[in-house]
Amino acid sequence: MHLLLYISPVLKEFLLSLPPIVVDLPPIIGDSLLRTLAVTSYGTDLALQSPYRTSWFSQIALGGLSGSASPIALATLNLWSPSGWRFTSENLSPVTWDIYGPFVLSTIYVTLRGTHPAINNLSSFASAGIWGTKGTRYLNTDEARTVVSMIFATVVTLRRLGIYSFAFGKPVQVRTVGNDKKLR
Repeated sequence: MHLLLYISPVLKEFLLSLPPIVVDLPPIIGDSLLRTLAVTSYGTDLALQSPYRTSWFSQIALGGLSGSASPIALATLNLWSPSGWRFTSENLSPVTWDIYGPFVLSTIYVTLRGTHPAINNLSSFASAGIWGTKGTRYLNTDEARTVVSMIFATVVTLRRLGIYSFAFGKPVQVRTVGNDKKLR
């Protein structure tokens, strides 16, 4: 994106004349689709082909880790900070959707697919027998991936619009040197 802005001043003027959401929305949707692919195809589906396919935890953990690996690294090393990086556990507070969201989406994907009997029993119990019983069918890979990508795109768009942050935990309070004003 930055390369395009430096190459063409006309394109730069055009993009800067648009509202920010028009410029931000295509990368947001693209990011949610690519991270959905990471959670489903490169995480949960590969766990189903591994020797640990009988473990529901491995399905959810591999899906969540594949979708949240880069945000965890960025938050742990504080790479977004203008003051430079530092390695501390304080950087993971608050926990944002980028970190815990792929684990939630991986759980939804495993539930919709019906790939583990323990999860199937829980979904049948939680839905009072409406979902996951003998009369209902589970979704195939493409259908479940579509549902997960729609959920992911909706949450990320709501975050970008500022409607809801989907973060929990106490934000870190940073103080300036010689001043008691809070920066965050």
